[in-house]
Amino acid sequence: MQYALATELNIDAVDIDDSKLELAKQLGASVTVNARNSDDPVAHLKQEIDTCTVCWLPRLSPCI
Repeated sequence: MQYALATELNIDAVDIDDSKLELAKQLGASVTVNARNSDDPVAHLKQEIDTCTVCWLPRLSPCI
């Protein structure tokens, strides 16, 4: 995420854990989607953003 922020990329996060999504938001995510609460998380992201340059599926550690 630091690299993405340093290069001014948008960061979007999808997870089923609200605490991880909150952490992602604190670390700089522009859009967060709880996949458990969304019928179609991909459609939600497509509505929020117009392009996707980099897709990265990190596993956020609770010790961050």
